[in-house]
Amino acid sequence: MATNNNPPRQILSPDASVSGPMIVTLQSATTKIKELITQAILQGASQEELTKQLNRVIAEACEKIRDPTLKKEIRNGFVVSAKKWYYELNQTIKIVNHNLRNEVRKTLPANTLYALDLNAIFNNSPKQIIDSFRPYMDFNSKGIAVIEDYEKSVKLGIKALAADPPISTRLTKEGKPVKVSLRNRVEMAVRYQANIDDLRRFQADGVKLVWTSSHPNCSPRCAPHQGKLYSLDGTSGTINGIRYTPLADVLKLNGGNSIINGYNCRHRLIEYRPGSHPPTDYTEEEIKREYAIDQRQRHYENTIRNMKAEERLLRQAGFTKEASELRKKWQYLNKNYEAFSMRNGRPFYRWRTRISEDEVSKYRLIMKIKK
Repeated sequence: MATNNNPPRQILSPDASVSGPMIVTLQSATTKIKELITQAILQGASQEELTKQLNRVIAEACEKIRDPTLKKEIRNGFVVSAKKWYYELNQTIKIVNHNLRNEVRKTLPANTLYALDLNAIFNNSPKQIIDSFRPYMDFNSKGIAVIEDYEKSVKLGIKALAADPPISTRLTKEGKPVKVSLRNRVEMAVRYQANIDDLRRFQADGVKLVWTSSHPNCSPRCAPHQGKLYSLDGTSGTINGIRYTPLADVLKLNGGNSIINGYNCRHRLIEYRPGSHPPTDYTEEEIKREYAIDQRQRHYENTIRNMKAEERLLRQAGFTKEASELRKKWQYLNKNYEAFSMRNGRPFYRWRTRISEDEVSKYRLIMKIKK
């Protein structure tokens, strides 16, 4: 171990950016799957052809995942989520088309209905359906209301699809199913591996025992393990009256979503020195403030991703004007996100708001600004 003349070595929780490339791959596949589903439903593509396209997208994404267990979980999660997305959007469109058909029959004169082939019209995209009826319905307030209500219903269905994340269903130790965001699952897995690699380097340097840092109001998953002493060599025992157990056992809890390597975990490891005590990093007030900043950043990121996805799906449905307006909104929100992060001296990661690998923006980390 290091001598007392040197400061204790610290093992930081893996940098968030380590999972960036894999998260973008996952998000890109999610976006592509939603685009294909929207296109198939709104343009009448066959389920057989859609299935082939979806399988191809899922396979390409899974090729970039090395761990076979994680790869299987991601594939199953995509398959289940894609089926759910298809069913929900398909049912939504069926319902709004049925309602529109009934409203059209009430609104248009009988002679107009005879002249229109409703079945042929309703095989088109929502935008084409509206364009077909608009010349006949725009002449009165009832017709305008019908069109506006139909457009609103379709857009709400698209909005719901854009915001719905891919989910993995995992089993607890008791065998109970629990739903986990695939995005969080991938980030945890990548960070876990990065953490293991870092720990091996510290083991090579001869660090045997480490403290986990401690702070008030931490997450429930970390609370039982913070401020504790752990070994890096797999041993258990007592030193100076302090009990220690293998850190590896703790890192495996919750599928890798534990202290140090868990999702958004801010704890770190500090080399044990004789006579040292469990470290405390922050006051309760400081933690509350930092947690609020974290939550605001995550809210910005989730909202921007959802708006980007919604924009792309609106274009698939033919609502180009609405899509362009939404693009301006998320661009404005993105500037606010970056400004908020810099004002609070926090890093922001552009990969966290990317929804596709074909976006022009590149990975860039804005380093924490010291006040």
